[in-house]
Amino acid sequence: MNKKLLLLALIILSVVAVAGCGSEEKKPVVSKPVSTTASGESHAGKTTGIILKIDEAERTILFTEFENSEKIQYKYDVGCEITNKSGNAITMAQLHPGDLVDINADANGKITAISISNNSDIWENTKVTSFAYLPAEHAMRIGKSKYSCDDGVNVFSGDRIISVSELCYEDQLIVRGYKTKIVSIVVDKGHGYVSLTGDSLFLGGYIDIGNRVVKVIEKDMIVIVREGDYKVEVVNGKYRASKNITVDRDGRTYVDFSDIQPIVNATGNLKIDIDVENAMVYVDGNQVNHKEVLTLNVGKHTVKAIAPGYEERSVRVDVISGYQEVAISLTSSETQSASKTEQETTAEQSTTTGVVSTKNKVTISGPVGANVYFDGAYKGTAPVTFPLVTGEHVVSVLHNKEIKSYTVNLVEGSDDVVYDFTNN
Repeated sequence: MNKKLLLLALIILSVVAVAGCGSEEKKPVVSKPVSTTASGESHAGKTTGIILKIDEAERTILFTEFENSEKIQYKYDVGCEITNKSGNAITMAQLHPGDLVDINADANGKITAISISNNSDIWENTKVTSFAYLPAEHAMRIGKSKYSCDDGVNVFSGDRIISVSELCYEDQLIVRGYKTKIVSIVVDKGHGYVSLTGDSLFLGGYIDIGNRVVKVIEKDMIVIVREGDYKVEVVNGKYRASKNITVDRDGRTYVDFSDIQPIVNATGNLKIDIDVENAMVYVDGNQVNHKEVLTLNVGKHTVKAIAPGYEERSVRVDVISGYQEVAISLTSSETQSASKTEQETTAEQSTTTGVVSTKNKVTISGPVGANVYFDGAYKGTAPVTFPLVTGEHVVSVLHNKEIKSYTVNLVEGSDDVVYDFTNN
């Protein structure tokens, strides 16, 4: 009986030993491709996500999945298969940060194949210029559509990853999404800044940058504009200038207009005397008050006078840089049935006669600040002194928009001559 029990025990131990060996042989072996993150976690099998960075020198790709913000770094070699969405071969240089791709890796953690994903849940909008990020709603509006989007969305500008809040209305975007959520934004065309220097002549005018940005010019202004080449035009009244510029992404372009010279127009003062009280007077087509002294640019002007019962008359006046008067007489239409409606005349300028004194001077002391003219020639503002010229002359004084003329007879003597017309 003891022998039978011993035999039975030996049989049971043999069965247990065999079963144990069988379990060891059937232990599963990990055979999936592995890529390891910094934390040591393994990633295996096909995965879909976003390219964050490509380092062709080190042959690495930094990657993240849609639902996981953790960054994974894969390696690849020259044998890596790279294809586009249609399955056609492309080069690594044709992949970019922000692309949505499918990745396969081998057991050594290297990518064996990478392709632009053709997942039916993935979508893409290109040349997006009408957009708005809505942080309170965790959304972004593109055109009239609204998509889920949070402030952690991956936004790529050149070789930088930026915040979604850095996007500008002047940018042009490529927006990619997974289902109803935006997962990648690429700044296809970014923005830069334009500043003006030497723009004092154009303040208050407007700037036109390539017919896409038009603004009123203000001191120390900065204009945001999409990157690219533009013609910049600045206009303010008679001042107009243009320059060609290149706006770089995130750069500041200075456009200098200090080479534009101010327009300096010499002016003269003209008093028009008409022998008809209620006549209407026009200078170069614009009605004026002929009872006031007019300030006009030096050069030729057309003065036209019209009055009921009189023939219209036009005269051509050559305005000088001093003061002058022109007299216009109208002819009654009742006494003369025909007359010239256009008569070219040149206002006679007072000519200085006499001898210039070598020892005496003339001083006009008042009214202080008045413009002083001597025979129509501007001498300056009172008090002003100039050489005495013998003979009869006309001194005109323009003060508070009122001008008065005085005839003086000058002779050489032992003393200089001083006039004060303040109370006259």
